[in-house]
Amino acid sequence: MIKTAETYHVPVLLKESVDGLNIRPGGIYVDVTFGGGGHSREILSRLTGGAHLYSFDQDADAEGNVIGDRWWVLGDNEKPKGEKEERPGTSSGPNTYHLSPEEGDEEEQHDISSGPNTYHLSPEEGDEEEQHDISLTPNTQHLSPQPFTFVRSNFRYLKNWMRYYGVDHIDGLLADLGVSSHHFDDETRGFSFRFDAPLDMRMNKRGGRTAADIVNEYDENRLADVFYLYGELKNSRRIAAALVKARAQGRIETTQDFVQAVEPLFRREREKKDMAKLFQALRIEVNNEMTALKEMLLAATELLKPGGRLSVITYHSLEDRIVKNVMKAGNPEGKVAQDFFGRIETPFRPVNNKVIVPEDDEQQRNPRSRSAKLRIAEKK
Repeated sequence: MIKTAETYHVPVLLKESVDGLNIRPGGIYVDVTFGGGGHSREILSRLTGGAHLYSFDQDADAEGNVIGDRWWVLGDNEKPKGEKEERPGTSSGPNTYHLSPEEGDEEEQHDISSGPNTYHLSPEEGDEEEQHDISLTPNTQHLSPQPFTFVRSNFRYLKNWMRYYGVDHIDGLLADLGVSSHHFDDETRGFSFRFDAPLDMRMNKRGGRTAADIVNEYDENRLADVFYLYGELKNSRRIAAALVKARAQGRIETTQDFVQAVEPLFRREREKKDMAKLFQALRIEVNNEMTALKEMLLAATELLKPGGRLSVITYHSLEDRIVKNVMKAGNPEGKVAQDFFGRIETPFRPVNNKVIVPEDDEQQRNPRSRSAKLRIAEKK
């Protein structure tokens, strides 16, 4: 059951992050983390003069929160390996995408050419290589007369989708990198240790490896690295060893299987906090979040016009470091380039010299906002 937008997720730093976009008449804006649609709604309320908003989300559940009485969804550009699903009313050709028609209209089919404009996207480590055929021919017929287009896709493919829609440059991009409350509160998805559920954690429920696959198939050293890097857990090696020992007795399939294997390693006073970090680390690895973030930020850097704004909310020290490096140096590693005269060359200027954090009243209303940090930068 899909929750309503009001209960799906409470937007964090709503006014501050949208103010940071400095929205202008006729501009093109992107919300790469649609979720419950809170930030997108606020952006839409400020659009004037033919401006347009593109909103991304890879989770099919987010479709239930799409704004307005006329909306289009450009169908899956990422099929799981081996999937050959055919949608009603579409041809069986691999590059035909079905778009939901306006009520009362005939169904439309949009054939995306598999000709010379085939763009290769780097697959996740260990996956078979995928190709996503997105024609670069500008789309002269907008998919909706309203100033809004929803794209169900991972934001790592931002650049390709903007090219598909004929958008060469954008005026602003917003990203809220937190996981929607909906995911933590959904008893079936495996994002929380509060519920006994399949150990899944995939944002895109139809593709990629699950958390159970990782826990049962990674070797001990690789598991330890995941828990240390993404969970910042000092006892990561002991945790990995405990999981390897537990899976030797039988495959770890559920969240409770996982919790029972590692629970003895945590002190009671820190158990919930450390368990949350452990689940966070698994979720980041399952969804390849850091790689996707790097690819999206590099695409945004290229797409933004001079004067365009990048407004990003982070919750994890590693993702915050990546965002900070891109804004300061133009790359995720933070390597600053210099011109012939030794002057530092950076694509952005900071809008806020200090990170913006939620006020006390917002943290009280929404405890999940406590670790949020907002950074805003303007393209030079």
